Amino acid sequence: MITNCALAAAMLASCEQSDNNELLICGTYTEMKGASTGSRGIYSLAFDAKAGKLSVVDSVQTCNPSYVAISKDRDFIYAVKETGEDAGVYAIACDKKTGAFGETEFCEGASADPCYVDIFNGKLLTADYSGGAVTVFGINDDGKVDGRLTRIDLSDGEVVSHAHTVYPIKNESALIVTDLGGDRAYFAEKSQTNKSGFAFTDTIQLEKGFGPRHVDITPNGKYCYILGELSGLIQALRLDGKNISKIGSAVCDTVGAHGSADIHISPDGKFLYASNRLKDDGIRVFAIQDDGSLKSLQYVLTGRHPRNFTFSPDGNYILVACRDDNRIEVYRRSKSTGIITPQRVSELHLPAPVCLKFLK
Repeated sequence: MITNCALAAAMLASCEQSDNNELLICGTYTEMKGASTGSRGIYSLAFDAKAGKLSVVDSVQTCNPSYVAISKDRDFIYAVKETGEDAGVYAIACDKKTGAFGETEFCEGASADPCYVDIFNGKLLTADYSGGAVTVFGINDDGKVDGRLTRIDLSDGEVVSHAHTVYPIKNESALIVTDLGGDRAYFAEKSQTNKSGFAFTDTIQLEKGFGPRHVDITPNGKYCYILGELSGLIQALRLDGKNISKIGSAVCDTVGAHGSADIHISPDGKFLYASNRLKDDGIRVFAIQDDGSLKSLQYVLTGRHPRNFTFSPDGNYILVACRDDNRIEVYRRSKSTGIITPQRVSELHLPAPVCLKFLK
């Protein structure tokens, strides 16, 4: 019988030696509705780009690491601890060649239920959903988290704010923050004069009940798209210098499920993909027109609750985290037409996967 240590060593060696393998980091829920999901927390996975298959490399015990970010040097994985109490962020050392995890540290200080994390202006930012705030943490030169620096409350006293995204744009010179509760998107610029590292410059007010969740921006920086979780709409914006203007919306959710989840633009900037949950779960594919408007091309059914998805580094596949079916599904896509082949290439069973990021 092969021991667990020997098996892990063999998998790590295989991952490092294969030219076809890409490393993928997966955040999960370890607890849902007061019960354990059976997940350890964060997993590193090897993706065979030739066969389109995933395998587990390593895992690290963490609590509800529902969203992850990767340091620029790829030596650290940062993850939220999405809990109502004792919420905060993890910093996990990671071998970028093998996917093996090292030392793990936890820093508390986020407000309730941080659901998104990213790096901006040398700082670690979380979007705290129930807390309605953005929490800013320092990052030391060694990559470890250096405590909470400040917290920005998004509430204006009239609505209950639910921060959902902190999304760096323009090579980290600007930032977008979405407030699902306030139906607003805030734009900010880098600043060295305050603890947060940014200053708000503009606010886009969306229609009542829009529920802005996630965003993405075209590679040329001209167009921004905001996905409405509750409305099922995608709001398109034109970014012209410091001028931001609405240029129309497209329907992502046609069945009124009120559960649109994730949005990503293809690496070539030609196609936009958005996922829906709660009913007719799947991914809608759009072509991005020259004027920034969206043309619906396809809808592909997936497993239940496609919370998050990502493109393989070569752009030939889409990998979908289907939380309620406890699996990551792999689909082939055409880079020329944007179309997804509905039949799955493969799947990997993993408890409650909710965030996928390639270690690249």
